[in-house]
Amino acid sequence: MLDELEHIQHNLKIIRKHLLGEFTGLNITEDTSDAPICHRFTLTDLTTYQQYKLKVGWRWLADKTSTPERTLNSVVHGDVAYKMRKAKGDYLYWQK
Repeated sequence: MLDELEHIQHNLKIIRKHLLGEFTGLNITEDTSDAPICHRFTLTDLTTYQQYKLKVGWRWLADKTSTPERTLNSVVHGDVAYKMRKAKGDYLYWQK
């Protein structure tokens, strides 16, 4: 069984991969944990400096029922990338 930190890292890897797929051509310029509150991602277009920001609730990341499969399902079906685009540079706070 994975310990809590490994479990969180697996979920972050799924989210990171999804964000890079949704925001093609952008770079992750912030990938920071603020435990036990949240993990922050910022994706930046390095030509226009447009940013898309996401905060993921730490409790959700650590929840053992948040398997990598559920995490991917939630990020896809929760339209996280769309909501980040609508937030127009402000942080979208996401948890299940």
